[in-house]
Amino acid sequence: MVILRAGPNRVEAWERLLAEIYGPGERPWSGTDEVLIKINAVNFEPHVYVVPEAIGALVTFLRRSGAKRVSVMESCTNGSFTRLVFDVTGIGRAVAAAGGRAVYLDEGPVESIHFGPDLKVRVPRFIVETLIDSRSRHFYIDLAKLKTHSMTDVTLCLKNQWGFITPRDRCALHDTALHESIGLIYSRFRPDLNLVEGLVATNYGHFPLKGFEERCLWEAGVLIGGTDTVAVDAAACRFIGIDPTGVEHIRHAAGGDETRLDPPVSSPEPVEGPPEPFTADLVPFIPEGVEIHAGAEKCCREGCYSNPVCAVQVVAANYGGHGAFHLFLGRGHDIETVEECDGPALVVGPCAREEVYDRLVNRLGERNVRFSPGHNNLKMTIKHLMALMHVPVLKAAPLSIPRLFRHYLLHRLSRGQADIALF
Repeated sequence: MVILRAGPNRVEAWERLLAEIYGPGERPWSGTDEVLIKINAVNFEPHVYVVPEAIGALVTFLRRSGAKRVSVMESCTNGSFTRLVFDVTGIGRAVAAAGGRAVYLDEGPVESIHFGPDLKVRVPRFIVETLIDSRSRHFYIDLAKLKTHSMTDVTLCLKNQWGFITPRDRCALHDTALHESIGLIYSRFRPDLNLVEGLVATNYGHFPLKGFEERCLWEAGVLIGGTDTVAVDAAACRFIGIDPTGVEHIRHAAGGDETRLDPPVSSPEPVEGPPEPFTADLVPFIPEGVEIHAGAEKCCREGCYSNPVCAVQVVAANYGGHGAFHLFLGRGHDIETVEECDGPALVVGPCAREEVYDRLVNRLGERNVRFSPGHNNLKMTIKHLMALMHVPVLKAAPLSIPRLFRHYLLHRLSRGQADIALF
């Protein structure tokens, strides 16, 4: 594993990193038809995606060093769509300027495949055709962002492959099965090269809030890389002060090989970790008037807890949302508290639906009780939160309305599968 300081010339930085990994002048992608880069571009909120200049620089270096074709692919988080994210963030323009092409994995036909005996999900046909049917003709790079994650502790190269699953299937798996599912996906898709962009690292979950940037962001100025996905993730964890043996999906993917969880790391020049260890905990901020009720018996941080609470924070801090309401998550609620609820209320997930929804409707009426189905249905959760917090949905649209609708139309005409909160 290699960790190096990036320096101001990003193209040169990638060249130096890959020379450390493979040896000077080695180009293992030169004999393939195409280089595929799976990036992390989960949304267009600041600091949650690999920075465009780093992506463009990597594409530029690969093109200069023998790559016949370079494609940058992603399927963003539920609630948004990748075509929009690539425009807002500038990723699409950076890729095009460097001579690459953008591939929106949430568009086009899909196929069902098995990841082990107990996991059958849909993935883009593009992935099947390139990384299964013609794997030897493609060089696959997994390019992640250096950041923590409130549901999985970190979201690095292993978690980055979660985007191969269609948005709706991801929603269904966002419970305690998430960690094992990430490991099963890795057992089927093994990157040739694993890279982590750590120019600015993201702390406290994965959505930095306006007003909390000093706490959530650290200018690490590093790039991390290697050929073993588990070892790269483990090295990145240790660099930011997180013990990878406590990260469940990394432990699953390691398959019992403890040596991969503490790999040797080389650095051409000295690098130092953050002043304090990173944390996956969300910033302790709940807007005034919001009462969060987490079930004492079960309330999975992988789905029904972390993302709804994070969404409340984002709507309040980034979009000026405000309002008084109750948020019910998980199972094992105090019935007296439910009976005393003065509404309005949002019920998230199947456990809370079964336990408290009918009681709340009987007390408050259907108009005052909203429900978001599934373990992590961000589309419905965001739409309900924006209504409860008095934020017009289109206020979250960072583009002009005509441009936004153009992207939406192209997404649908391209057989898009995204569940989009803006519509």
